Amino acid sequence: MMGSIVSKNCLYEVYACYHNDEIVYIGSGKNGRNKHCMSGISQNYDLNKLHFTDKDNVSVTVIKYFSDKNVSLAYEKDMIKLYKPKFNKVYITTERNELAKDSLNVRKKLKDIEYLYKLSSKSLENYGSLVDEFVNHFGYADVLNKNIKLRSVDDYNKVNLKKLKLLTTYIRYCRIDSLSENNIYKIFYKCLVDKFSIDLKYCI
Repeated sequence: MMGSIVSKNCLYEVYACYHNDEIVYIGSGKNGRNKHCMSGISQNYDLNKLHFTDKDNVSVTVIKYFSDKNVSLAYEKDMIKLYKPKFNKVYITTERNELAKDSLNVRKKLKDIEYLYKLSSKSLENYGSLVDEFVNHFGYADVLNKNIKLRSVDDYNKVNLKKLKLLTTYIRYCRIDSLSENNIYKIFYKCLVDKFSIDLKYCI
């Protein structure tokens, strides 16, 4: 798949992310949107995982530029249906829908009201952000398979994953047990143990 030349009238792009020469993700957006693929803080957790585990073998190419957003979206849809990249979630039918349900179920379990009913509104909001950051980074499949490995505090700091950074600090430096019962990081730690049998103390 060849890249495209941009003109000044083209505001939108369709791009492909490659891993070891395999197209793993196709996306579209305003020019420069493709940069999220190699940022480590993409909304696609599979791309984030590649960033941390094998970023030297990841590359991005803009396939084509467009002046019309709707045309670019239609082209993106056609490319996804053609190549069926494994990291794309939309335009791929039944199997991907089931995966999306699994992801939602993981998040629901981690937000069980049993653990959260005493929290303030602000703490609830922060807890929800912690859950989303964790699941987006590791992926629901790794949670279900207990395949969690915390990286260094500095690694999370570099990509501005603030809640993962603080969680890792508590785990690595043996502070998690000293936190109050209503601390969101301690609640999250206990929820992972109870709901998924994942003890983060053994994931460093």
